Amino acid sequence: MAAAKSSVIKKAACQRWERRNKLDKVEAALKMDPETFQKTYLVQKPKPEDENIIFHCQIGKRGARAAETAVTLGYTKVCNYAGGYKEWSEKEGK
Repeated sequence: MAAAKSSVIKKAACQRWERRNKLDKVEAALKMDPETFQKTYLVQKPKPEDENIIFHCQIGKRGARAAETAVTLGYTKVCNYAGGYKEWSEKEGK
């Protein structure tokens, strides 16, 4: 149960800081030292080995590019919610 909760927290943190950035700033954010990241986004910086780092955007394109950027920076367990918020909200009936 603790692992599942941890994954949800990491996902929420990732969403919070990625949402605040335009795509061109994702790389800069992931290159920040952990202290600067924490001060800037008020969440703990994901580690390259963290599981379930999920990027998303409205339809999936920017999320995919952000995930690709993270992989080039050494993040190994990154994924993109391909349908984006649009698909998720349609499936949820919202």
